Amino acid sequence: MKKISSFILCTLIVCLLGACGSRTQTHGKVIEQANLNTLQLGASTREEVISNLGQPSFEGAFNSGKIYYNNQTMIRAVAGLNETTERTLFIFSFDDNNILQDIEIKDETNDITIVKIDEKTPTPGENLGVLDQIFANLRKRSD
Repeated sequence: MKKISSFILCTLIVCLLGACGSRTQTHGKVIEQANLNTLQLGASTREEVISNLGQPSFEGAFNSGKIYYNNQTMIRAVAGLNETTERTLFIFSFDDNNILQDIEIKDETNDITIVKIDEKTPTPGENLGVLDQIFANLRKRSD
């Protein structure tokens, strides 16, 4: 009986420790160089790009004539936050006739870094404490 309980305990410990590893997640569309080689600037249409690469991650606003393919790899450390290790953004620009004019590739070396703020969003105006708010309301009522 003692061997069975120690076996169960060891198995439980191994299972719990195995769950404590970091995890890698990939989001978006992976675009291979072979797929890019099939496209020609000034000749390929928007439909050809979408049929070769699949649906874009998102389209440009206000009829900008751009479609975007985003690919991102993140690692989640044990009991930690997601950390982006690799990010690539493909921007395909089209003219008014939906002919491919430009392909721009941005990654973490040539793109804007977006900073996440963990604090509250700063707002203009006064920051009043609880007592200040009570007295301010009492003053408004007496006026």
